[in-house]
Amino acid sequence: MDLSIRFLFKNSTLFFDQKTIRIWKDQWDLAPEIIKSRLKSRFGLNFTLPARVCKVKRITKLVSDDFLNLNHLQKSTGAKLKYGLFLPNKYFRLLKNDFQFIDNEEEILVAVMTFSAAKKYYFGTEIVNSFELVRYGTLPYFNIVGGFSKLMRFFVNEKKPGNIMTYVDADWSDGQNFLKMGFKFIESTGPVFYKMGNNNERIPVAKADDFDVYNSGSLKFIKNGF
Repeated sequence: MDLSIRFLFKNSTLFFDQKTIRIWKDQWDLAPEIIKSRLKSRFGLNFTLPARVCKVKRITKLVSDDFLNLNHLQKSTGAKLKYGLFLPNKYFRLLKNDFQFIDNEEEILVAVMTFSAAKKYYFGTEIVNSFELVRYGTLPYFNIVGGFSKLMRFFVNEKKPGNIMTYVDADWSDGQNFLKMGFKFIESTGPVFYKMGNNNERIPVAKADDFDVYNSGSLKFIKNGF
């Protein structure tokens, strides 16, 4: 088949201080606002909100799924533990004048972080509880300063993990931010191949010779010593 349309953005690589971003046409077609938000974030152009004025609490699967399906490029996926970062109404004054919210709202969900259930992991001579950080997403065009760290601290205090592992999307990141937070790079995974569904969604396929699009793979990181 002619893949020229699907791969229109294959070589659309943007450079930011020697970092690269790969934008794929099917994702642009499905979620242009999410992609524009992430690009603006790289330039420091998104609205800035300090996490210190927000509070963290557990949220339901429904709330997590709704938020991530709207605001995360890879949408929601299975996760056992779900946390939300909320802006209380007494701090709504910090929002831009054109921000749309419901009258009498007590709080606004501005970020979500999800984790897998614990798995037993052999670390040296010890067996520890290992969790996977599955998703982190914010409202579009928001930069929540300290939001990632605040959600992570809440999770660590609640679950006392032995370690946390995560996969970073190599289309968008080289993982430097995770290294700065104390994570250790483990390995790179190869690209994942997909067929395109009727609604332009990506469906993973096992055979690399039967695909419409693919990604750049992932970078695996682990943080120990909690």
